[in-house]
Amino acid sequence: MLISLLIVALARTFGVGIAYDVVARRCGVAREQRVPELLFATYKNTGMAAAMSMVLLGPAAAVPAAVLMSAEIPWLIYITRSMAPPAR
Repeated sequence: MLISLLIVALARTFGVGIAYDVVARRCGVAREQRVPELLFATYKNTGMAAAMSMVLLGPAAAVPAAVLMSAEIPWLIYITRSMAPPAR
């Protein structure tokens, strides 16, 4: 179950993020505007979803959100390396 959750979490995070970046670049969105929008598009209140799940449904309901949070670490590494400001 955890492996399937991790695969879906990675696909959701990287899929949405890369797709948005491609579309935004094609539409001519400036890098300064694209980076914050990309982060907002990929981080969809995961922490809040985990907290609400635990309160309303019990600790086991927060597992998918916890797995998603661990999938977001490689995404942050990818974003940092691929969207770093150009060297001067």
